[in-house]
Amino acid sequence: MKVIYITHYTDLYGANKSLLDLIEGLSSDVDFHLVVPNEGRLTTVASKRNIPYTIIPFYNEVYFKGQDQQLDFKRVMTERAKGIVKFLHNWRLVIKHSSLFKDYDIIHMNSSATLIGAYFSLWTRKKLVWHIREFGWQDYKFRYNFGYKYFMFWLNKADTVISISKAIYQKRVIDSKAGIKKIVYNGVISIKTLKQHIEAISNKKEEPQKEFVFALVGHLSEEKGQLEALRAFHQLYTKCKNIRLILAGSGPDDYTAMLKAYVQELGLGANVDFTGYIADIRGVYTSIDCLLMCSKHEALGRVTIEAMSFGKPVIGYDAAGTKEIIQDGENGLLYLGEADVLAEKMAILALDKALQEKLSRNAFNSVKKFTIEEYAETVKDIYASLTVSESIN
Repeated sequence: MKVIYITHYTDLYGANKSLLDLIEGLSSDVDFHLVVPNEGRLTTVASKRNIPYTIIPFYNEVYFKGQDQQLDFKRVMTERAKGIVKFLHNWRLVIKHSSLFKDYDIIHMNSSATLIGAYFSLWTRKKLVWHIREFGWQDYKFRYNFGYKYFMFWLNKADTVISISKAIYQKRVIDSKAGIKKIVYNGVISIKTLKQHIEAISNKKEEPQKEFVFALVGHLSEEKGQLEALRAFHQLYTKCKNIRLILAGSGPDDYTAMLKAYVQELGLGANVDFTGYIADIRGVYTSIDCLLMCSKHEALGRVTIEAMSFGKPVIGYDAAGTKEIIQDGENGLLYLGEADVLAEKMAILALDKALQEKLSRNAFNSVKKFTIEEYAETVKDIYASLTVSESIN
C-alpha cells in the first residue's frame, strides 16, 4: 500500500506525535510520503527518521477567535472574503502538485483543520481517509472560512473517517455520510517500551519524598486550563507548602506572560516552573507524581496516556475524551467543577500513599489498549479494506 499523509502544521504536539507513531507502526507495511505546509519541528524529526516529505504551502481554511476578538458579523464576513483567497490558492496548489499523488493509493489527512486533502482526493480520484482529532471550536476556538456546512460537504466525500474518541465521533462524525466511520484510539507507546516502564517502576527503590510534584503538559492556552490549575495549586499551597507545579509547554506570548504574572501575584514563583517547549517530555513524566488534565474539551488526551504509561496518576476533568481514559478512583481521579474541586482531588492524592500506588498500578494496565501496535494494525486494516474495494471496482 502507498499512502500520502497530509498534516496541517509542523510543530510537535499531539496530532503530529500521533501521526509519527502511526507511520512508525506501519513502516514495514506501507510506502509513505508526508505533505506539510512548511518547515518546522516535524520536518526535522522526519528527516532524522528518513520519512520523505514535500512542502506544499497550503492554507488551513479556518480562522481563530484570537485574544480579545469578537466573532461579529463584520469579522465573519471578513474571514469569508479571506477564505476565497485561501480557497483559490489551495486549488492552484492541487492542480500544480497533483502529479505527486499519482502513484499513491490513499490520501490520509491528519486533522479537520485543513481541507486540501479532500481537494486532492477529488482531483486525483484517490481514496481519502480523514482523521478527526479535534472538536474545533471548543478546544481550539477555530471556525471554517465558509462555515461548518462547507466542512461537512467535504467530510461526506471521505471514504473513511477516523475519530480518535467516542466524544469526537458523537460531536463531529456521527452525522457524516462518509463511507466508513471508525473510532480508533491513538497509539502512544510501543508494547516493548511499556514493558520497560513497568519493569523500571518495579525495580525502583523507594526514596524519601521531598515534595509532591504536579504537572500540566501541553500547549499553553486558555482551553487547556493552566489558569484553573494555578488557582487550585494556590488553594492547596495555603495548606501544604511541600508541593510544586510544572507547566510544560509553550504558547502565545501574551497568554504566557499573563500566567507568569499571575504566579508572581499569588506568591508562587518559587514553586511553579515554566519549562517552555520540551522536545523529549519523558524527563518531566519521570520527575512528577501526578499529571493534571484540566481541559474541559479534550478530544482524547495524549499526555494523559503518556503519563499513565509511566505509572503516574492523572487527575482529569470529567468530560470528553478524558473520561474515556480515566475510571475515577481506579486508574486516576476525575473532577467536575472549578478550581476548588480540583484542589480537593489534588489534596486527596498527595496525602494518600496507598491511593497513589493503586492508581499507578492500574494506570499501566489501562495503557495496553493505546499501544502503537494496536493503533497501526487497526489503521492498516482500514487501508486494506479500501484498496480491496478499489481492486474489485
